[in-house]
Amino acid sequence: MTTPPVPGVPLHGSAGESAAIEALGRPAERRRWRPGLAISPLLLLGITLGPQGLNLLTPAELSIVDPVVPVVLATLGIRVGLATSARSIGARGVMAAAVLDSAVTLGLVSIALLLLLPLGLTPAVPVLVLPLAAGICAAPSLVLPPESPTEARPGALRIVDRGVLLPMAAGAALLAAIGAAAPSGAAWLALEASGATLAVAAGGWLIARRTASDTEQRVLITATLLLIGGIADSLALSALFSGLVAGLTWQWAGGPTRELLRRDVIRLERPLLVGLLVVAGAHAELSVDACLLGLAYAAARTAAKAAGTALIRRLPLSTPPRGLGAHLMAPGVFGVAFALNAARATDAFVAGLLPAVVVGSMICELVALVVRRDEVAA
Repeated sequence: MTTPPVPGVPLHGSAGESAAIEALGRPAERRRWRPGLAISPLLLLGITLGPQGLNLLTPAELSIVDPVVPVVLATLGIRVGLATSARSIGARGVMAAAVLDSAVTLGLVSIALLLLLPLGLTPAVPVLVLPLAAGICAAPSLVLPPESPTEARPGALRIVDRGVLLPMAAGAALLAAIGAAAPSGAAWLALEASGATLAVAAGGWLIARRTASDTEQRVLITATLLLIGGIADSLALSALFSGLVAGLTWQWAGGPTRELLRRDVIRLERPLLVGLLVVAGAHAELSVDACLLGLAYAAARTAAKAAGTALIRRLPLSTPPRGLGAHLMAPGVFGVAFALNAARATDAFVAGLLPAVVVGSMICELVALVVRRDEVAA
């Protein structure tokens, strides 16, 4: 009989991995499934309030809000970084399952949308950019990361938590390749952005270490987020990845300062995330082609996630996690976040991506609810 995970104690090694994988096998875990945040109502709210709806959020007003988007994206990246540690990545059973699902989804969705080129639903030039970007958007299923790497999470959620890392890295590489004229230039551009982000994150940590007032700490974290998001935005790179670099830096630095920074980032996260989804919905320029592309995206993602779930169940794990299909099928927020990031950075290369991902994510969330109902019934 496997010993259940103890809250606050990281799962590591063969016994820890088995506990993480078997966690959803207990009835209590089956009853407590919840995605954390339903994204469809917020996306629909944005569509309704946006220029294609009631026009309460006019293009002029959205242009005022848009500079905040990179800050929100950086905040999401920081949260992922603060929830990632060497020990959590070293849980090989969980990490292998996460990478497998992400790679299968990214590859299958990219291929499926590439096959739509003859139908005229995706731009023909450049050929691979939009399909690859759509695959990156489809791969993650994470809504909200854990508050810390040691937080006790069911086995399926641990796979979802790790599954966001590969798409974030792939998205950063894609945007860097678009922004540079040559592969070597893309690598240099990414290194420059990462170096600047590291410097800002280290400076923020050092100043926060010497700051005693809560008000000063909140002003500091806000200024740091603005700088991290601004660096990525000015270089037309991934603000999500820049945030990840900063979050990993703070997680590695450790100490009471890290916990203060973690507290302030978590405090800001939910209201910023709600605003991000509403803005994404408002920016989605819906058309017949966009809706058809969104339907194709949802169908390809559903098939890819089903394939990923089946492959994970074939891995040599002691007990495949129950509820895995529903957790992986849920679209999460990172797909919409990257689509918004890509549209802001290189709109000419990914025209039509954001509305397709918005429509596809709403469909996928409904599919996840159906899959969850079937898994509970089984």
